[in-house]
Amino acid sequence: MNHLPEGHQAGSEADGIAAECAQHIAEDLLRLMDVTGTVRVTRTVADDPAESAPLMVEMLGDDLQELVGPKAEVLNALQLLLRALVAREIGAHANLLLDVGGYRAHRVEQLNRLALRMAEQAVEQQKVIKMEPLPAFERRLVHLALREFNGARTHSEGDGDLRRVVISPTT
Repeated sequence: MNHLPEGHQAGSEADGIAAECAQHIAEDLLRLMDVTGTVRVTRTVADDPAESAPLMVEMLGDDLQELVGPKAEVLNALQLLLRALVAREIGAHANLLLDVGGYRAHRVEQLNRLALRMAEQAVEQQKVIKMEPLPAFERRLVHLALREFNGARTHSEGDGDLRRVVISPTT
């Protein structure tokens, strides 16, 4: 059974198996946590054609905020758990992202707006802007949002949980 939407066929039989497995495990996690919701699995688009696109596993329903937690800590922990359980089940790396109640989609938009605003500020003021520490996934989104921004460049600095994006004017 393929849980990918029509028109988004899995790239291989392994993708279909991973999607089905992720669907069932995510549904089991909701049930075990006594949370009412549904699960939808879709294929995302890779930023680089040479990379494989991850599966997006979405938990949808009312009152799912407790599954996000402060600074998305619960969501990130659930994603790590889901990846590990799917990987163990399929015997291979599980390339997937977990979104709960649209949190990640909203956060992507929020980070894109913030990145553009900070890049404009760096260019206007001709000064280096250091963002707050961000998880790797969010730092990557900032780098992608600004990769073609004229007048500024980005790099990451720091270690572990203190790693942040630095936006510098190019002139």
